[in-house]
Order: sequence, then C-alpha cells, then structure tokens
Amino acid sequence: MRKRGILLWPYARASKGLLALGVGLTGLYIGLHLALPWPLKWVIDAISSQHGASVPPAWIGNINTKIAVLSGLYILFAVLAGLAEYGQNLLLAGLSNSILARFRLDLFSHVLKQSLA
Repeated sequence: MRKRGILLWPYARASKGLLALGVGLTGLYIGLHLALPWPLKWVIDAISSQHGASVPPAWIGNINTKIAVLSGLYILFAVLAGLAEYGQNLLLAGLSNSILARFRLDLFSHVLKQSLA
C-alpha cells in the first residue's frame, strides 16, 4: 500500500487541498456518527428518570419539549452525518478518478515512446 502511495503521490500533489478537504469530511462524518447515540441516550434517560432528573438540555423544563428537542438533535446529527458522508464519497471518488486518469495518461505516453523491439 505504501509503495502505491509513493507511486501516485506526484499525481495527487496538485490536489492536496481537495485531499485535505476529503480527510476533513471523513473526520466530520466519524465525529457525527459517534455523537449520534448521545441524544437518544438522553431521551431514554429523560423517559426513565424519576421526578425529572437532570437530563441535558437542562434549560428545557418540560419533558415533552425536552424529548422533542433531543429528537430533533438526533435527526440533525443523522442528516449532517449523511451529508458529510455523501460529500466525502463524491469528493474522494472524483479525486481518485482524476489521479488515476493522470497516472494512466503518463503510463500510456511512456509506453508509446518505447521502441517496438
């Protein structure tokens, strides 16, 4: 794997910014995916708690409103994680295709320069 990375790095060097953006979107997706169960945990804690135990967000007093806000937060995390995954897939797939196209073009031109013998 490392040899392939070293081989393809000259072709990917021109797209360092897009590669960094792809890595950033991957990190955002992972972070949102890891944060996704927290609002659900808080909803379960709010439903099962006795006499309104402290469940975030503490500034919302009514249990129904708290469950609605936490459910909305869960949906927001899921949508943002989906958008980050979509952007990451789209960006890195297009970038990998362009890097491989540049590599194949160089390889093909090198093969054409060789003698027939």
